[in-house]
Amino acid sequence: MVLHIVTLIAALVGESAQTPLHVQCVLQSTPDPWWKWLLPTLVQTIVSSLSIGGGVVIAVWSFRRNRQTEHEQWLRDQRRAEWGDLLDKVGAVSVAMTIDRPKQQMSDSLMNAVIELTQCLDARMFIDQEVLDRSYAGLTECLEMLSDGMLPKERGTEVLTKIRDLTDDLRKTASADVAR
Repeated sequence: MVLHIVTLIAALVGESAQTPLHVQCVLQSTPDPWWKWLLPTLVQTIVSSLSIGGGVVIAVWSFRRNRQTEHEQWLRDQRRAEWGDLLDKVGAVSVAMTIDRPKQQMSDSLMNAVIELTQCLDARMFIDQEVLDRSYAGLTECLEMLSDGMLPKERGTEVLTKIRDLTDDLRKTASADVAR
């Protein structure tokens, strides 16, 4: 088989050596204008650039949008965490107000719970400052009344009502803020 292929190749080479070769050069009468070869190249370059540019624009837009969404989610998570801490302190104040104790012991435990709540209000960064300021002012006023010692019955009821209203306001604001 190999011998057969070699024989065929030798026969073709032998015949091709005997055939004379003629080269004929013909000059074109008018050369092609430069824009005929430049136009397709420019069109391909422009189309390729537009598709690459469009891809880059979409990637940058998607990255920025995703970054913005992630930041908004992070802010919501931080606000939720702060509201959670604050509502724990509000719960402690509510417990201190409702437990039936001797008057002096209730006043001390309530005062400690309100102090912890005001400290917690003071340490918040992501909750609306107006809400915090309003609650802080009301609670410090209640603390001043509680620190006077034994309160008359009407004053004590007034302080408890004010504290209850402030804590209810904080709960409602927390529900509305977390729902956003």
